[in-house]
Amino acid sequence: MSITIATSLDEACSTMAEQPHAIVLAGGTDLMVEVNSGRKVLTDVVVVDRIPELSGWFQEDEFVRLGAGLTYAGMADLSSAGLVPGLAQAARTVGSPQIRNTGTLGGNLATASPAGDT
Repeated sequence: MSITIATSLDEACSTMAEQPHAIVLAGGTDLMVEVNSGRKVLTDVVVVDRIPELSGWFQEDEFVRLGAGLTYAGMADLSSAGLVPGLAQAARTVGSPQIRNTGTLGGNLATASPAGDT
């Protein structure tokens, strides 16, 4: 198994181009359930939780852009900036503190589970 810990979008994209079958990992809350139950076997992994453009939120004029790697804890911080208070409040109700600190917006949307909190 190879693991690439990407620190830039370019690095993540080039690794995925070289290893198109690789699994993308950020929070891993859903993926690790599958791995631990034996339903998923990891071969190559590209870790993207250290890519700044994916892990935060950015205000651009009157718009707020949320990165796919933004955690629920990060979403909860939006209220301290006076932005998107409804989303921030909802993010504080998701799962346990461990889930809020690791679960990501992109992972939740990509999993598309009917139980998805986002």
